[in-house]
Amino acid sequence: MRRVFLLGAMFAFSFFGACVFHIKYQVSQTADALKSLAWKKEAIRENLQLLRAEWAHLNEPSRLEALAQKYLPLSPATVGQVKSLKASMDPSMPSSSGATDG
Repeated sequence: MRRVFLLGAMFAFSFFGACVFHIKYQVSQTADALKSLAWKKEAIRENLQLLRAEWAHLNEPSRLEALAQKYLPLSPATVGQVKSLKASMDPSMPSSSGATDG
């Protein structure tokens, strides 16, 4: 009877030891995954900060004005280019280009 009890106790301790080892392994894996996520989060945060700085530079008004003057040859509208709303709504009036809608 004593041997059966000892054998059962050894089996139980072995089983609980294996359970503890398994739990420790899972905790270790979860901790590694958490560290990896923290690292990725920090990398994303740094990247976002860099992108915000770049966006602020690209949207700087003086820079945009210089680019617009360089690449968009815009000039103020002349009197001949301006049309009243009433004239644009009236189909009987000829268009400024001379073409008729048909």
